[in-house]
Amino acid sequence: MTHIKFDYSKVLDKFVAPHELDYMQPQVTAADNALRNGTGPGAEMTGWLNLPEEYDKDEFARIQKAAAKIQSDSEVLIVIGIGGSYLGARAAIDFLNNSFVNLQSKRRTQRHLRSSMLETLSLQAIWLIW
Repeated sequence: MTHIKFDYSKVLDKFVAPHELDYMQPQVTAADNALRNGTGPGAEMTGWLNLPEEYDKDEFARIQKAAAKIQSDSEVLIVIGIGGSYLGARAAIDFLNNSFVNLQSKRRTQRHLRSSMLETLSLQAIWLIW
């Protein structure tokens, strides 16, 4: 794997003195070694280090199969997400409800509360439960 290169030439003597980089180098080296050797905190979450050479080929095959099914069964696919957060799903839930949910009957309000509890589930799971 190629190491990341960091060009700090334009910040030397303006923001960082050369000797400050020398002070930080042992920490940077230790962090790099822990990351690459899988010995640091969160080591179980470093699968991205070996992409694209190593990946779960079975999972990729399942994704391709699901994609083919979606393509054959659908005219449009809308994906709402912002990378690792529930806010995309939350936006979809809010979109599916209306602005006056608090003024609606108790039955409809319970449906909204149920959707609020589902905010961390995937949209696919929400559609299955809905």
